Amino acid sequence: MRFLFLTVLLIFLTACERDPDFFTIGEPFEIAYDEELAIEGTTITVYFSDVIDNRCVSDEACDTDDNAQVFLDVGGETLILNTTIGQTQAEFRDLNFSLENLSPEPNEEDISNELYQATLLVTE
Repeated sequence: MRFLFLTVLLIFLTACERDPDFFTIGEPFEIAYDEELAIEGTTITVYFSDVIDNRCVSDEACDTDDNAQVFLDVGGETLILNTTIGQTQAEFRDLNFSLENLSPEPNEEDISNELYQATLLVTE
């Protein structure tokens, strides 16, 4: 009986582990804040760890740099991609990471990090 209980427990715990979803090199993909995705056919994962958004609300005067930064943890390294100022691309090994879009667009209200989604393109 104890063996059966341990077997069922092991199956349950294994089922609870969730592997990250995959994306394909050369195809744009979306990643949400606090989400981890893996590059198809590799063991490299990409984790959207942080965002700093200083973009201006459209049609308003702006006294900031009108830029947002997306922080990605890739294979143990942190890549920082910018929307307008600084690097919009970064390299990891032989891969090039490009920030294609960041949503939502800025508005009058503070945006919770949990609402952000980045569109990325990874190429060789």
